[in-house]
Amino acid sequence: MVPISAPNLNKSVRAALAGKARVMGKKRGSEATNNAHTTDDRPFGEDVKMVRQHKLHSRLLTPAEQDEAVTKYQTGMTMTAVADLYGCHRTTIRKLLITRGINI
Repeated sequence: MVPISAPNLNKSVRAALAGKARVMGKKRGSEATNNAHTTDDRPFGEDVKMVRQHKLHSRLLTPAEQDEAVTKYQTGMTMTAVADLYGCHRTTIRKLLITRGINI
């Protein structure tokens, strides 16, 4: 095992960044070429599918839905359950409850 010191740590960080760049299909520094894409589109093999995370769009609740959500929370449902019911995030329900002055 290599002892951790400034030169060794710097070398390790550079190696990790180079590895990440290889996996992500990017080249760093002097290795950069004019090719926008590499020939290897599947760095982990043919049988591994890369999945990209999709960002969810916020869902705004109508005033009637807001009233119903508050009522459901006050009757015992959790914030997560109410959010799942209306197709929004838990923090949306939390913010609604805070603005209505309800203890969480």
